[in-house]
Amino acid sequence: MNNILLNTISSKLIISPEKFSFSNGRIAPPNGTILFSGHYRPQPNTYVLHINGNKLFLSDFLKEQKRGSGFFKGMFQGNLNTAKTIQQKEKAVNFSHIADGLSGKFSFRLENGYLDSSLWVMNKLVPTPISLVPAISQKIGLDYDTFMGDFKIWKGKASTDNFKLKGPQMNFAASAETNLVTGELDGEVKVTPKQLLNKVVKISPLIGKIFENELKGTLTENHFTLSGTLKKPKLSLK
Repeated sequence: MNNILLNTISSKLIISPEKFSFSNGRIAPPNGTILFSGHYRPQPNTYVLHINGNKLFLSDFLKEQKRGSGFFKGMFQGNLNTAKTIQQKEKAVNFSHIADGLSGKFSFRLENGYLDSSLWVMNKLVPTPISLVPAISQKIGLDYDTFMGDFKIWKGKASTDNFKLKGPQMNFAASAETNLVTGELDGEVKVTPKQLLNKVVKISPLIGKIFENELKGTLTENHFTLSGTLKKPKLSLK
């Protein structure tokens, strides 16, 4: 992560015994704006958060990302009962304790960017010799025209049927579900080259590890099964 420079942070805050409310919230990074609003009720220990970021540059937040801009928006609501119980036991509160009562939705769309190999999540999904990251991004990264996703969250379980990347090298699409408390994953991934593989291999030679040698002269769609956990995801070629 970068040391993020924020020009301004502002919000209107109203405090009452029943509720802490904040509205017209605004965060101003070097490029774009992030708007937020919401409230927290001590009893029954519930919260609501709306957040909307627009015209943002990834380079302002992630030093590895030299290109890419876009927007995100989300709404989250839930309770902090599990987190409160853990805190009362004088134990560390983790994300899973907050996720236990989390529901909402989140969407993002990025354009004209680049995924550095250190951030390309797929590098942990497939063991050698069919690892996607050594094949795609270890040498040059992965360029994209659009990278987008829509997620729904209900009581600690997140799902998407619209997680896509489209670029000059290949297209990527996934539908998946995850339990944010246990970390369990279940889904499907489709990878489709946009160029003849023998041309792509000239740019990034290791890409051939995904495919059999006899397929290098074709445009081949490959399907994978996603399983494992968020900490130890697994991707298996169908």
